[in-house]
Amino acid sequence: MTKIGFILASILIFVSGNALAKESQELGVYIAGEGGWAHWDDSNSITSDWCCMDDDDYAYQVSVGYKFNRYFAMDARYNGLGNYSVASESVDITAWSVNGVGILPISNNGWELFGQLGLGNADVDAGSVGHDKESMWTLGAGVRYSLTANLSLSSQLDVYSFDTYKFGNGSSDRNYISAWTFGVQYIFK
Repeated sequence: MTKIGFILASILIFVSGNALAKESQELGVYIAGEGGWAHWDDSNSITSDWCCMDDDDYAYQVSVGYKFNRYFAMDARYNGLGNYSVASESVDITAWSVNGVGILPISNNGWELFGQLGLGNADVDAGSVGHDKESMWTLGAGVRYSLTANLSLSSQLDVYSFDTYKFGNGSSDRNYISAWTFGVQYIFK
């Protein structure tokens, strides 16, 4: 885990630990949708020819969760992490995950910071090269602003990490996708 990943995980654990000890009226089921950009570092798992790789694409995320209080939530997410051109192949990557979300209200004016840590599954479809489904972890952080008691806008950076085994030379290769997204969240209170 990188130094930044360790710091973000430490903040998430601290915020989540404090969250369970406090009561709040802000709870309920929420849905969210986000869109943005993704960057894939494939560690040469598809091809060793970096000159022929398009490693940036659009990303989206749809999530459903439950906000237990103003400091902690859990959600399930489905992500479209991009369609990439590698040499003559088209590689489509999707993922789903279950996440713990630590929330830190900045003030009473609607701003909050949040961090998430999750586990899930990455689905890598590389056309004629092969198809691979692997377990993954995800880590992220962002900022959210509440327009109303139910509706908020957010921006976040998430990192997805997974191995691919069936491509390239047949060995295990670590892959990272970073996604910067902007979105809307609606909480049913």
